[in-house]
Amino acid sequence: MSYTLEVPLRSDDQLDAALAAVEALSPRQIELVDDPPKILAWIDAPPLTFAWPHTVTPAVLLDWESTWSGALRAAPLGLKVSAAGAFGSGVHPTTQMCLDRIIAGSPFRACLDVGTGSGILALAALELGAERAHGTDVDSGALAIARANAEKNGLALTLSEEIPGEQRFDLVVANVLGAALLDLAPALVRALDNGGTLLLSGIRESERAEITRVFVRMGLRHRLDFDRDGWCAVELATSW
Repeated sequence: MSYTLEVPLRSDDQLDAALAAVEALSPRQIELVDDPPKILAWIDAPPLTFAWPHTVTPAVLLDWESTWSGALRAAPLGLKVSAAGAFGSGVHPTTQMCLDRIIAGSPFRACLDVGTGSGILALAALELGAERAHGTDVDSGALAIARANAEKNGLALTLSEEIPGEQRFDLVVANVLGAALLDLAPALVRALDNGGTLLLSGIRESERAEITRVFVRMGLRHRLDFDRDGWCAVELATSW
């Protein structure tokens, strides 16, 4: 039996703390919903203690795999992607905006996917003709899921916990929360090859201007902005 945990959010300031509390339950999957704002997580058993206001209900279907096969839309491009335990099902608007831009700009020579989760963005780039792709994630469990998804699709995806300092990419995509984008800014810019594109997602409207300014000050050109369901993505390009 699987259960759906729903945690309502009264403000954006609650997101990080509530998300950490949910992640401590080792959920199979987490999704962020904007209207109304809340966290949805799929768990194996109701929590005995949980500090945040929440509701727990049985998942609609009987087992984990069928729950997600019934709840998620198919991954694009014919990819077979399991997101159980890692972010990146293809449903969340931050992921959808990245996928749209990867599809529009492909093929790329080389893709770096920072915060790769299930690996869906890097795998999409490979499926669309990238010669190589590398995914990073601080969560070793997510890396294992991304590796399994790459094998399932017969795609050569390399993975690590840190951004490889010796490699350069003509597409760098980072779908993580805004504060992490600022922390990662120097490494993201260093990873860009000549004529490279940087795609940032996971941004709230209140963060967009400051994040864009930081990267422009580092020498990038602002190219495009995107909005979907309360989330923003920013596309920049190298000036070298």
